[in-house]
Amino acid sequence: VATLIASLGFAASASAAPTLLPAPTGQYKVGERTVFLPDPARSNRQVQAQVWYPTTATTGTLARYISQNVTNDQNISLALTNGFEGRSCYAFFGSVTCFGAPLANTMYPRINQRDTHAFVNAPIRTDLGKLPIIAFSPGFGVPSYFYASVAEDLASNGYIVVTTSVTNESVANEVSNGVARQNVSGPTQAAFNTRIADYRFVINKLSTLPNGIGAQADLTRIGGGGHSWGSYTSMEAAYSDPRIK
Repeated sequence: VATLIASLGFAASASAAPTLLPAPTGQYKVGERTVFLPDPARSNRQVQAQVWYPTTATTGTLARYISQNVTNDQNISLALTNGFEGRSCYAFFGSVTCFGAPLANTMYPRINQRDTHAFVNAPIRTDLGKLPIIAFSPGFGVPSYFYASVAEDLASNGYIVVTTSVTNESVANEVSNGVARQNVSGPTQAAFNTRIADYRFVINKLSTLPNGIGAQADLTRIGGGGHSWGSYTSMEAAYSDPRIK
């Protein structure tokens, strides 16, 4: 099992570029589609997945690093800043104040309303035939957004990449009706069982992905990958699921 370990950082300045991500290295333009998948076997638990893939699009709206919804983007940006940096930042009447630290020194301006290099909801390329898949699982508490640079780069080289957020384990992630917050006590066996179930559920849904993605997904070539706890997740899933190579 090939496990991808991501070491991610942020730009030193929020004003340096319209996107905080390095440019993809592959020959293909990249599309992105975020989907919310309800699992009927688990009381319609929502699994958020971001799908990155080669596209024929050359122009269009760029996918936001976090969300196309401005309110969700701000709320998640604040939650991630507070959760990962131990800050106390709040939005008041359209502006953000951080207690104990200048706003410019936080993660918030680097990730709020920033663009990726991918075209949102773009059509997938069909001239490349069926495309191999990387199912990427996040670290504990980390949403799918943190892996955008890895996902974009792989997609630009001809892969379909599915990155997931583990709802209610992630510090914050988008769901169909807003934002879900972390409510687990830590990396327990119960939390691990939930993310394994999410991971397998997403693989079961690959053939149904929109924008023509499901039709181009090569279900005989699925690779598992992850960061930190996500590495364990992908390896555990691969151990019992022969579809994951």
